[in-house]
Amino acid sequence: MSIFDKTGQSDSITSLWRALDLFTDREDAIRLFRTYLNEDPAPESVLFFFGEGGNGKSLLVRYLNKYHCRRRRDLQFEAESPPGEIVLPRAYLDFGMPPRGEDRPLEAYSALLMLRRALAGGDLKFPLYDFAIVWYLYRTGRLTQDKLKSTFPAEELDFISNVVDAVSDTAYVSIGKAVLGLINNKYQERFTLFLKKRGLKEEHIQRIQEMDPETQLVDHLPQLFAEDLNASMAAENAPPKVVLFFDTHDAFWGSERTISNDLFFQRDEWLRRLIGALDLASGITVVVAGREISKWAEAAKFRIPDGYINGHFVGALRWVVKSGRHVTFMQRLAAA
Repeated sequence: MSIFDKTGQSDSITSLWRALDLFTDREDAIRLFRTYLNEDPAPESVLFFFGEGGNGKSLLVRYLNKYHCRRRRDLQFEAESPPGEIVLPRAYLDFGMPPRGEDRPLEAYSALLMLRRALAGGDLKFPLYDFAIVWYLYRTGRLTQDKLKSTFPAEELDFISNVVDAVSDTAYVSIGKAVLGLINNKYQERFTLFLKKRGLKEEHIQRIQEMDPETQLVDHLPQLFAEDLNASMAAENAPPKVVLFFDTHDAFWGSERTISNDLFFQRDEWLRRLIGALDLASGITVVVAGREISKWAEAAKFRIPDGYINGHFVGALRWVVKSGRHVTFMQRLAAA
C-alpha cells in the first residue's frame, strides 16, 4: 500500500467520477438549474453559485454538466437519453485549470476557442468569429496548417481552409466579398434564418480587417462569439437550449483581492463582455461558480447589473444516510 493510500490521500483516476455518482444532495440547486433549461421564455439572468471554498461548488457544476443538461420534450426520443428528454449542447470552462499548452482558460483568446471546440458538432455556427481567428493568426504570422488543426474543430477545417485561401490569395479590398460568399455557400438554404439574423455584410469583415490584432481584435472576440451564438439560437434548426458553465470564477484574482478597482475589473473583463452580449432569452443558459458572488454591477465598463444575476448560496455539503446520521461528502466518498 502506498503512502497516500495509508494516509487517505490517494487520488485514483476514477475518484472524480465516483464522486459524481455518489452525489445525491443539492436538490434545490438542481431544481433551479432544471428550471432554467425547461422554462419558456428562458430566464434572462446568470445563475451564479457561490460559497466558501471546499463546499462542493465545482462538484455541483460538474454534476449538472454531466447529468442534468437535458430538457423535456414531447414527441422525439434519443437512445442516449431517457424518454421525453433531449441532451443539450454545453461547454464547461474551469478558470482554475492550470495552463496546458494552448489551453489557458483565464485568457480570452484561448478560453473562447475552448468554448468553440466544446460546442462543435451541432447546429451552432460561428462564421464571423471563425474568420476573426483566421485573420488574427494571419496578421500575427501564425497561420499554419498545424495551427489550424489545433485551433478549429475537425468538421470545420474544409471551410476554414477555403477562408485561409481567400485571405492569402485575394486582394485586401476584396477579402470581405470573398469570405461572405464562402459563408453563404456553406450555409445555403438551411441557415437562411441564421444568416438573416446575423446580418452579415462585407463591412463586418472589413471592420475586422482594420482592427489591430493584439490591441483591438482580441478585445472584440467575446462579442463576435456571442453574436454568432445568438444568431445560431435564433435559427429554425437551433437546439432549444445551450449551456455555458464557468467554474472557479475567483481564479481570476487568486489571492489578490485588494487590488484597485480598475485592475480588479480588468481581470475578467472579457468574460463580462461575452456574457453581457449574449441573448439569454434565446435559450442560452450561463452558470458561474465562485467563492463570492460577482461584483459586476460595480464595474466602470461592461457592467452587468445585479438584476441579471441570480445568486444561489452553496453551503457545506452534507449527506443523509439510511440511519438518518449526517456525514460529510468526504466521509461518504471514503466509505464507498
